[in-house]
Amino acid sequence: MKTVFPEINGLGHDCYVHALKVSPDGRWLASADEDSVILWRTDDGSIVKDWNAPFFIELGFTSESRHLVIFCSDRLVVRDMEDPCMCESVTRVPLRREDSTGNTCVWSPDRTLCALSGWGAHSNRNVFHIRIYITETAKALSCYQLCSSGRGPAWSLCPTFSHDNRWLLFTCNYTEYASESVSWIWDIYSTAPPRKLMNHGTAVWRSIFNP
Repeated sequence: MKTVFPEINGLGHDCYVHALKVSPDGRWLASADEDSVILWRTDDGSIVKDWNAPFFIELGFTSESRHLVIFCSDRLVVRDMEDPCMCESVTRVPLRREDSTGNTCVWSPDRTLCALSGWGAHSNRNVFHIRIYITETAKALSCYQLCSSGRGPAWSLCPTFSHDNRWLLFTCNYTEYASESVSWIWDIYSTAPPRKLMNHGTAVWRSIFNP
């Protein structure tokens, strides 16, 4: 069995690692702790770059290994792997920093799109924010806010893309009502709002599309 990384003392993270992703072409490895992201070369285990990433949430490589996407705090950062130390696109995501631990980031099957979602409280209402971004440019494609006025705090499943990237499925489970959860489906290329599918009689733990 070949050892991919030699043992290197004194390099790496100084706290728990929350994410570890290898690029599809096997050239790069990205690791992240709560406030930093490190990019490694897989052939020799050397560190290419160490980036500050406060309130880290998620990271991932695009399918062709051309870009590394980092979601942290209130921003989405896309780094071009042709020159990862210099080339980047940054977009600010309108999510409150203190809410970042409840936010999620998921990619479409081909990783050309990413969906960022999270809950926030506004005027005594719980508001679910969900936004779709084009991964390569970090540009917003569509967004939606779902208000749950009069209901208790809620948590949501990570949104799920359909296999053709067109539809997004998400479910909200309301903690004050143990038997209430609601599923929604959204045509992300349409100007129409998400369509309510059904109310469930129990909490929902997983939702998938058929092939």
